[in-house]
Amino acid sequence: MVKTGNGTPNRADVCSEAAKEWNKIKSKSREAIDDVIRNYLATSYNLYDIQTMRPRFSVPREDLIPLPTPTTIHSVDPIIEISVNASAQRKAANEITIAEKKLTEFEQINNITTDSQLRNDMYLKIENLRSEIESNRKRIKKLKRNANYSQKCREKKCKIINENQE
Repeated sequence: MVKTGNGTPNRADVCSEAAKEWNKIKSKSREAIDDVIRNYLATSYNLYDIQTMRPRFSVPREDLIPLPTPTTIHSVDPIIEISVNASAQRKAANEITIAEKKLTEFEQINNITTDSQLRNDMYLKIENLRSEIESNRKRIKKLKRNANYSQKCREKKCKIINENQE
């Protein structure tokens, strides 16, 4: 199955192939069996290829160059500048970064999975993360607006105090 790239093999075929392989291997020494198991476990295979790649030619799987995993392209948002003493803004920005990392992971899992229940769960988690990111961005905007307003009020107050002292 792994060598052919067939993601949906016939169960009976897989069982018969496994039985044939085991019959060949079981008569060997313990070290040889351990080597075969290590070889099987060391075989890297990209799960993304299972659902998208369909073999049209008979080339051994080891000869193919592995395809990179697909990445989700997010729109480039401007980097949020946060002042040194704005801890609430920094906390919201950190929450956005964590949520974006989780969002990327969940999108990759959603792209790989074939199970409808898992796909539905991932979709719900993705939507929750997107709404969390959006609410944190709005929160940062409000915090910045409030900080600007309080800064202007302080400047105005200082200006009035300076005028009264003169």
